[in-house]
Amino acid sequence: MKPSELVQRAITEHAAVSEFVRNLDETVAIWKAKEVDDKINAIRAFLQKHVTDHFAYEDETIFSALLAAEPDANTLRVVKALQNDHKAISQDVARLNELLAQVERGGDGQVMAQLEMMFRMLLGRLQRHAAEEDKLFAALSAK
Repeated sequence: MKPSELVQRAITEHAAVSEFVRNLDETVAIWKAKEVDDKINAIRAFLQKHVTDHFAYEDETIFSALLAAEPDANTLRVVKALQNDHKAISQDVARLNELLAQVERGGDGQVMAQLEMMFRMLLGRLQRHAAEEDKLFAALSAK
């Protein structure tokens, strides 16, 4: 796959994350829904596909191709920063999954408050991260 195709795939995947973030208020409202188990499973599936799997794809495919195509110090610096961000966000996803498990076990109001706070924080972090990647991809697409 050419670097331009890799960049386009990343941009397309970022659109899914952006759509999810735009619907944040609706998503957070699920904690009051009767179908909590279904909603928890939907969140887990989203996190797996659009965070965990997406990050693995970027780390294993996109970033290595970008470094091969643009092996300069600036690209290396940006890619390393994004990979470090992937690791930190992945830790947040693990913490969020722990809180989801607590909710499944009948978590109390404190757990629900922690879950909502963690969820909002993670979505904000994902949004900032996607914006940084979008800048990199736009710069590379312009070349």
